[in-house]
Amino acid sequence: MSKKERERLKNREQKGNPGAAFNNAMNQAIAGNPNGSGCLLIVIILLIIVLFKACSS
Repeated sequence: MSKKERERLKNREQKGNPGAAFNNAMNQAIAGNPNGSGCLLIVIILLIIVLFKACSS
């Protein structure tokens, strides 16, 4: 399976399951992602969660 196909399937999964984005980011951070975007994605997701909680209070 090519990298492009894998990314397409991952994006499709994330649309159907909001928790999938966090799980994929966590797996990339643990396994070591060559382009380093996994850790950045985790930070962005955490900031979104904090912002959401601050706005809902």
